[in-house]
Amino acid sequence: MKGYEFIAQTIKGYGISHVFKMEVTMRRTCKELDRIGVKGIMTHNEIAAGFMADGYARSTGKPGIAMSQSIGAGSMVAGVFDAYLGNSPVIAITGMKEPKLQYRNGFQESDHQKMFAGVTKFNAIAYSSVQLGYLLRQSIREAMTGKPGPAHLDFMDRIAGMTELYDIDEPVLVDETYKDAPYRSSPGAEMVEKAAKALEKAERPLILAGRGSVNSGAHKEVIELAKKADIPVVTTPDGKGIVDENDPLWAGIVGEYGMACANKTAAVADLVVVIGCNLNDSSTHEWKCPPPTTKIIHIDIQTSEIGRNYPDTIGLAGDAKVATGMLIDRIAEKKRPEWRAQVSGYFKTNQEILEKMMDAGNGLIQPARMVREINNALPDNAIIVSDTGHECMFSTGVLRLKPGQNYYRCAGSLGWPYPASLGMKCGNPDRPVVSFLGDGGFLYYLGEMETAVRYGIATVTVVNNNSGLGLCAKGLKDLYSDDPDNADDYYGFGEVNYSEAAKAFGCESVRVTNAEDIAPAIEKGLKSGKPTVVEVITDLNAVYYPYNSML
Repeated sequence: MKGYEFIAQTIKGYGISHVFKMEVTMRRTCKELDRIGVKGIMTHNEIAAGFMADGYARSTGKPGIAMSQSIGAGSMVAGVFDAYLGNSPVIAITGMKEPKLQYRNGFQESDHQKMFAGVTKFNAIAYSSVQLGYLLRQSIREAMTGKPGPAHLDFMDRIAGMTELYDIDEPVLVDETYKDAPYRSSPGAEMVEKAAKALEKAERPLILAGRGSVNSGAHKEVIELAKKADIPVVTTPDGKGIVDENDPLWAGIVGEYGMACANKTAAVADLVVVIGCNLNDSSTHEWKCPPPTTKIIHIDIQTSEIGRNYPDTIGLAGDAKVATGMLIDRIAEKKRPEWRAQVSGYFKTNQEILEKMMDAGNGLIQPARMVREINNALPDNAIIVSDTGHECMFSTGVLRLKPGQNYYRCAGSLGWPYPASLGMKCGNPDRPVVSFLGDGGFLYYLGEMETAVRYGIATVTVVNNNSGLGLCAKGLKDLYSDDPDNADDYYGFGEVNYSEAAKAFGCESVRVTNAEDIAPAIEKGLKSGKPTVVEVITDLNAVYYPYNSML
């Protein structure tokens, strides 16, 4: 068979339903993919293609495929950067000119390997037909195993199609082990026993669940461990939804984008069971929650993460679901009423602070109230996608996820939620998908509204329009206190009607100025079956102050 048939059938064999691309690349492959039932989505830039593939991968557990031509490779690097930070199995395929044209100032050519080196787990060039099969399989294997992450493949690809026209003499082989994440592994029994004994001795233990626990599907095991040992649960923003957030055991979101109650709980715990979290500066509020002297039981698929930032660590190297289940089997039931009451007190105080933020008394919609209305409108099987900054702070603190709902947020790339949500909807066509981002983020990828309309990708996008970069406003006002007229140039925008812009692209849209109209607008958008934008006019001066305070 030809190279394009081989590539397309391999992608199809791994259960991938969509690929995301920019012209001009892999044309024969994309035609063949269409023929065999894999939908190609052409975006308006390579970054958006990478973000859509990332959203697809995070929400399905399957590899996400993003393609670009040689000159687009630089943008594609940015498109997979968030996947790298967010541990998402994206395969970036870029075209390059054949070796005889390398090192000769080839038109629109550069060294892709150097560009992708810092944001991928695997980074290779397929120079010949005999490399094609094993490099395709290896890129998927690398992306899906251990801690997931992006891979990059360079194919010899100009419009004439070199790699695509290779004669391939081997059959299409699909390794069933790597079709879906996660790849299961287990820790040694002796370390599990050691962890169980440490947990038994703890007076104020805490479970801290991160992205790895969600990726592993360890929902049942995390709550079972919490109930059996009577331990409160906090999560990182990426761990949101690992337990029912209406359960009394849930104690909030920890870290820089978290809640004061969870940070306080982590700061005073005497032992923390960390499940699938790398304990970086953001997830621990710069290693204050918990402090670096805290005893840790760390469950992680990536052995190098265990003990990296907390030296007093018992490591359970393995899959979160498997390792947590083993720990459950080794512990006895225990009650900790005093500790639970202490944590509940922190949570109650945090909620009282949060309630005061729902109405600032200035007649403007407060972001906290907006997120509460989003929460009220979410169906039980919804996927909610959040931006970074204030959107992450408000959504993690106010949303209360139920079993069956999923929450994803960007690892740092402003504007990621909109294109990522389109990828998520492609991978989950029967689930409602709602993205939440500010006007600053939405402005990055307005053009993808045309993509959504063209392909009928029916998401609901809630735009927090405060005419500026809300997270930056206070700091810049403070910095420019002696020159306030110039501060606005760096965080403020002109007035833009995003509802009218959305209509121009062909989306359904509405502009909301009253808080009580937010939930009905979202519900109407979900029922419409069309790409919908709900623009909410909010208060630029709103500050979510409990996120990093210590009660």
